[in-house]
Amino acid sequence: MISVLIPVYNFNVTKLIEELVSQFSKLNIDFEVICIDDASPKFDNENLKLELIPNVTFLQLKKNIGRSKIRNLLAIKAQFNWLLFLDSDSFPASKNFIKNYINCISENSRVVYNGGVVYHENKPNKNAILRWLVGKEREQVSIFERTNNPCKYFFSANFLINKEAFVKVLFDENLKGYGYEDYLFSQELLRGAIEIKHIDNPISHLEEEETDVYLKKVQEALSNLLYLLNTNKIVDSEIRILNFYLKLKKYYLTFLLKFIYKIGKGTIESNLKNENPSLLLFDIYRLGYLSVLDK
Repeated sequence: MISVLIPVYNFNVTKLIEELVSQFSKLNIDFEVICIDDASPKFDNENLKLELIPNVTFLQLKKNIGRSKIRNLLAIKAQFNWLLFLDSDSFPASKNFIKNYINCISENSRVVYNGGVVYHENKPNKNAILRWLVGKEREQVSIFERTNNPCKYFFSANFLINKEAFVKVLFDENLKGYGYEDYLFSQELLRGAIEIKHIDNPISHLEEEETDVYLKKVQEALSNLLYLLNTNKIVDSEIRILNFYLKLKKYYLTFLLKFIYKIGKGTIESNLKNENPSLLLFDIYRLGYLSVLDK
């Protein structure tokens, strides 16, 4: 019936797996949960206990293969026709999480269901506020807004897809690091005439990511974005930061971004690491870094 597929990296997923298995136990359906650890240096002992849980498979890779390739590998390992992809740092926001997805399954294999994401209300520690704020303000959006912008708000952290549809699209394995693999995948779905349907079935984002770590991921994401642009894999984009950058580039104004980034980088980073980071400065930081990358 359904294969739950979870790429793991430096996160203890035992509570997530226990909750999923608990929800499945109340439903009379066939299922499996497959976790593949992408050569994590942490939580080996904790996650190895997953092998003792029925219907759960835990595999460890000796070499890191990246976010796109590991999702493709998970799909290859799956034995059932419907694939539920979840991130390891997530947790079902509802006790009916699995049931809600099961109710979506039909004979129509050309529909992908995206459940959305929510962030907890309380601020995390000071050194992890930026990632929480970005998620809270820009990823946790209403079902109405997600439905009206299906590609923009497609998150690989929580979606259900038929295996036949998935293997026709796949994640682009040229994207090695963090960022924009979700958006490119959503574009490929549309090109393949596969509908993205947003439903109200979110996961809660659990990980408190330190700002230093997150900013490095942001830089990886911008490198991916520039690659997608230069290889014409995305053209007419819903990505706001890219559209704004291209407008400035059209009028030969990117030199201003480079100047601001070079002289203000330290000051901006100090703001992003404090208790009240500015999302405006965050965008200026991203635009500046993109201008430096774009040679």
